[in-house]
Amino acid sequence: MERKNSILRELFSWLALAGNLLSVLWISYNGINAVSAEVRVPSKEIISISALMILFILNSFLLLQNSPKKGLEIISLLAIAGNILFMFWFAYSRINENFRGSIYQLLSFIGLMGLLFVTIVIILNKRKTQRPLSKQKIN
Repeated sequence: MERKNSILRELFSWLALAGNLLSVLWISYNGINAVSAEVRVPSKEIISISALMILFILNSFLLLQNSPKKGLEIISLLAIAGNILFMFWFAYSRINENFRGSIYQLLSFIGLMGLLFVTIVIILNKRKTQRPLSKQKIN
């Protein structure tokens, strides 16, 4: 049973990594298209797009980590907080628009929220399993 859970956990980890990397590519593609089409993008939007790029790259980096490294606990906490903050911001903007949009936009919303949630769970799980034995509770 433990082996089955391990395989499933590894599969979700790789799917989350692929989703985060695809999100980085998607944001980059849209940014390049906006620049090439000479669309004037507000500075607030540039800041939020840059923050999202950094968040997805950080998520990918943390998902690739297999062995515990000193200093990654703070970074993983920042990534988790960023993911939660982005989930709230994205949900707020969708609620504010009364979930208007095409079916593809709604599916994208659901998929992105699922990706962020799975990423949070995996990062938390890796933090829990990678702690030194001295810090874990012994039953």
